[in-house]
Amino acid sequence: MTMPVSVKMFMNLFLLAATFLLHVTGDDICEGGKLQIVPDPKDCAGFVICHGTHRFRFSCSSKGPPKVFDPLSKTCVLMGTTYDHSKYPYSCAKYYQCTGGSQPLLRECPYPRLYDPRTYSCRVYMFVKCGARRESKDPCDYKSNQCAGSGCIPCRARFGTCLGKPNGPNAWEDKLWTPHFLICRDERVILQGDCRQGGKLKIFNPFTRRCMPMADIYKMMSQFGRKTPI
Repeated sequence: MTMPVSVKMFMNLFLLAATFLLHVTGDDICEGGKLQIVPDPKDCAGFVICHGTHRFRFSCSSKGPPKVFDPLSKTCVLMGTTYDHSKYPYSCAKYYQCTGGSQPLLRECPYPRLYDPRTYSCRVYMFVKCGARRESKDPCDYKSNQCAGSGCIPCRARFGTCLGKPNGPNAWEDKLWTPHFLICRDERVILQGDCRQGGKLKIFNPFTRRCMPMADIYKMMSQFGRKTPI
């Protein structure tokens, strides 16, 4: 198989003939003002050359077998080959599924998995290198966990959050002093815990980070001059 031809040659072409190229408007997909090549988020075959405040679009489309832009090698490659690492450039949990049509399909991994462009699959986050892509840790960063409408229960109330919290059991901020708590790892919600085990009512103590019988909770609070938990 012939190796793909690098598109880095377009860098010099861009500097020499920038005034004759199509100016790209819309959402800014470039970082800073440095000269760089980034994937076109709306076209698997496209890429954008960034220079200062200017954005210029090119396409790998041509006659013959369909081609896409590979963001890792920054080259035009044959779609579906081992050189094709098409992915969503902003979020590590999202990726583009190129089907050969003019518009790619935007997909999202199930929480808390991330997309690995090396294996073309959603994998356990600890095995994925996000690089410049934003690494999503919170359940509410995933669109599939969000909802809208009058009957929608807020995402935080349904999933909780482990951002900024240590590994292990932690308080569920929306359900303090209840049997409910979260098991966190690497600032991700791994499990929703429940202190109600063996038919005995227990409450999760956010200070000790463990389940305690109600009698012990009242005893502890009475030492601080409170009759009930806040």
